[in-house]
Amino acid sequence: MTSQSASPARNAELVRAGFQAFNSGDADQCLALAAPDLITNLAELPEPQHGRDMWRQGFEMMRRAFPDRATRGRTIEYVSHEFYRIADGLIAEEWICSDTATLLRQLS
Repeated sequence: MTSQSASPARNAELVRAGFQAFNSGDADQCLALAAPDLITNLAELPEPQHGRDMWRQGFEMMRRAFPDRATRGRTIEYVSHEFYRIADGLIAEEWICSDTATLLRQLS
C-alpha cells in the first residue's frame, strides 16, 4: 500500500495504535508501526534524528524520566503538537513540537 492509496481513516488508526502502544510502554509494538528509516524531527534539535534505534533511545529516556507515570498521584500537563507522514502503511516521519519549558517547570 502506498501513502497515496491509504485512506485517511487507516492512517489515523495507525497513529492511534502507535499512541496506545507508547502509553502502554510497548516500544516493540511502536516500532513495528514505524518505517526502518524513520525520521524524527524534534523542534528543540537542530537536525532530524534517523532510524528506529534513535527513536527507541528517546522512548527509553521518557520511561526513565517517568517510570511511575501511570501510578503517580501528581498530574503533569503540557502541549505537544505532533504531525506524521505515513508511507507504505508505516509511520515514515514525525514532527514533534512540545512545550518543554512548561514540562520542566512542573518537574522542578
